[in-house]
Amino acid sequence: MARKHYRTNEHYIAELNEKTGSIDLFAVKKVVEAVENPAMELTLLEARRINPAAELESEVCIPKSTDLLGRISAQTAKQVIFQKIRAAERETIYQEYSGRVGERVNCTVKRIEGTDLVLDLGKAEARLPKIEQSRLENYSVGDRLRCVIKAVDKSGEGRGWSFRGRRQSWSCGCSSRRFPKFTTGPS
Repeated sequence: MARKHYRTNEHYIAELNEKTGSIDLFAVKKVVEAVENPAMELTLLEARRINPAAELESEVCIPKSTDLLGRISAQTAKQVIFQKIRAAERETIYQEYSGRVGERVNCTVKRIEGTDLVLDLGKAEARLPKIEQSRLENYSVGDRLRCVIKAVDKSGEGRGWSFRGRRQSWSCGCSSRRFPKFTTGPS
């Protein structure tokens, strides 16, 4: 939106000011001796007016006004930033759980969606499909389970985690419980 408004080919970055909740917009230009492309470069003298610590071949961020962009542009920029934050969080959680396939984890039933259980792992949620649930057990919100991570899916659809598990007997301890075996290949 900023490129469209300012009608330039400059590189822009937007930052979310956490204290005020506003968007700060900056044009990024490279510091060079001789300017060939004014939209992407500026001289050392011009750069030092903006940032006294500027050096040759470094990048300088030039603040741009967001007042002229309007409410819709600001909302769009804010939405893009939040999408990138959520994508980074998903990637972090994926990296954490992808190496734990086959591992037993403690979890709590957070909610029931149709016949599937949505489980709370602390940092993430996972889905326990009906086919993986014990037929002898009835589950309700708040029940504690001990499950085995069956698969971790990187796609943004659904929860991304699939479990096979049974209710843990907290009074007996988990050493006396048996967990079903499974393969991590295609089901």
